[in-house]
Amino acid sequence: MKKYLFFGVFAMFMPSFVFAGTNGGYSVITKYGNETSINYRHKSNPKKWYVSAHADLSLLSWKNEYTHGSDHDSDKFSMKPVIGADIAIGTELDKNWRADLELGYIGNYSEQETEYYDNYYTEKTDFNLSTVYATLNGYYGFDSGIYIGAGAGAAVVEMYLEHSVLSKSSKTNVSPMGAVMLGWNNRMTEKTYLDIRYRLAVFSGSTLENIGVQTKVDLITDNSLSVGVRYVF
Repeated sequence: MKKYLFFGVFAMFMPSFVFAGTNGGYSVITKYGNETSINYRHKSNPKKWYVSAHADLSLLSWKNEYTHGSDHDSDKFSMKPVIGADIAIGTELDKNWRADLELGYIGNYSEQETEYYDNYYTEKTDFNLSTVYATLNGYYGFDSGIYIGAGAGAAVVEMYLEHSVLSKSSKTNVSPMGAVMLGWNNRMTEKTYLDIRYRLAVFSGSTLENIGVQTKVDLITDNSLSVGVRYVF
C-alpha cells in the first residue's frame, strides 16, 4: 500500500508517465525525458505444471478369512514387501499448494504354501494379490521442503488363488482408496526436484470362491516409501 501511495504522490507533484516495464516492475519518464525503473513485482505466481515419477516400496497388511461350510479359519499377513511405481501430472496452485492426478502400480504379492499329509501326500496353494490405482492428491508445502498431503480415488485389486486339489479362481474388484502423505522435496536444478514421500493408504480386497471354500480379503493397508523426481515446466 505504501508503494502505491508513493506512486500517487509522485505523479501529482511531478509530471511524468508511468507504465509497466518488461522486468515485471515499473518505468517512470519525467518531464525532463529521464527514465527511471522501479523494480516492484506483484506477489502473484502463475500456475506451473509438473510431472513426477517414483519407485515405491510398499509394505502390505491384511487378513485372509476362510470359510468352508461351518468351518472358519484365517491368516494374517503383516508388512509384506512389494515393489511398485507411480507417475503423476499436476499443477502448482500457488507458492504452497499443489494438486495432481496420480496413477500407480502397488505391486504383486505371491505366496505358495505346501501342506504334507502322512509324509507322502501334499496339497499346494498359490495366492497372488496385485493392485493398480488412480488418486487425486492435494499437497501443502512448507519453506523447509517438507510437505503434507491427502488423496482419494480408486484401486483395482486382482486376486488369484490356485489349489492343487481344488480349482483355480480369480477376481478383480474396484475399491475406494484413501491416502495421507508426508514428504520432503529438494531442488536439484532450476526445474527438477528430488522427492521422498511416505504414504499410508487403505483400500478393500475381494472374495474368492473355490469349490465350496470362500477366501475373503477385507481391508488392505499400504505403508509405502517412495523416491523419485518432479519436473516443473
